Amino acid sequence: MYQMGAGGAERVMSILANYWANHGHDVSLITWSSEESFYPLDPKVKQVKLGLASDSSNPIQAILSNYQRVKALRSALKQLIPDGVISFLPMNNIRAIMAASPLGIPVVVSERNDPHLDRLGRPWEWLRNKTYPRAKSVVIQTDSAGTYFNDEIRERMVTIPNPVLPPEHRRPPNPGSKRIIAVGRLVEQKGFDLLMRAFAPVSAKHPDWKLLIFGEGELRPKLEQLRAELKLENSVELPGSTKQIGAEMAASDVFVLSSRFEGFPNVLCEAMAVGLPVVSFACPSGPSEIITDGVDGLLVSAEDVDGLTMAIRRMISSDELREKIASKAPQIVERLGVEQVARLWEAQLGL
Repeated sequence: MYQMGAGGAERVMSILANYWANHGHDVSLITWSSEESFYPLDPKVKQVKLGLASDSSNPIQAILSNYQRVKALRSALKQLIPDGVISFLPMNNIRAIMAASPLGIPVVVSERNDPHLDRLGRPWEWLRNKTYPRAKSVVIQTDSAGTYFNDEIRERMVTIPNPVLPPEHRRPPNPGSKRIIAVGRLVEQKGFDLLMRAFAPVSAKHPDWKLLIFGEGELRPKLEQLRAELKLENSVELPGSTKQIGAEMAASDVFVLSSRFEGFPNVLCEAMAVGLPVVSFACPSGPSEIITDGVDGLLVSAEDVDGLTMAIRRMISSDELREKIASKAPQIVERLGVEQVARLWEAQLGL
């Protein structure tokens, strides 16, 4: 069995790879990068590093680089001879189908974002439409994401949510840290600029509350500039990435998801599993299918900054509301446990 992906998808792949490796499957994880996985892998998982993760400086180099990636991937598959391939992310999916199909190896591909908003550009869109019909299955995380594709591709579609692990840490009742936490890459998609603007009036009335945004990315300079413009230097922190995010969540009072769009936000589920009260934009797609508004979290209309301000104020102003929501949030683990989700994946490969 083979899996590949990058960025946020790596978390889900590591969970599934570790689960299968501990349940009698021979699992190999192929990556373009030569670096170790950011998330821990079971020693039984074989990581194959192709060392082909460099960016291309021009279109011709991009074509050559992708040809080399498909060739290297096909070579690796010839050596592994897997029963099936699971691939995450559109460009990886296209390469995986091109590499594995001539070898007669079934490929299950997975879209990890809402394709309505996460556009690839014409060449890759064309390639996706040509290659996806050759996949054994096309996995989407929410039903709404599937409406983007043509009928030929939709015939192969199945909806599988992300798995949620039992947390290593649990938030105690009323930790009293007065910390609001957000997590994600510092990129446009995650909407941390919207979050800062929403938090500014909260901070003005509640200066003892702090906002911590964990993650790293290309927008750090712009976010630091915005923080200064909003005079939030003393109340907003950008600590960078951490491998101890569960502990950071457990030490916080509120989690906020401010994304402009998502596929299926793992970090939202992880926060709920820890028992953290959550506030989230009802962005496309995922949050509205995860949260029952007012029961296990608060939902706000997508990109509604004023609405987010009001929801954060409502949450931090009421110990009773926070604890009521915190008591229901961990039920996400029962709904989306690893065993249940892994079985859905196994069914796609006929295991």
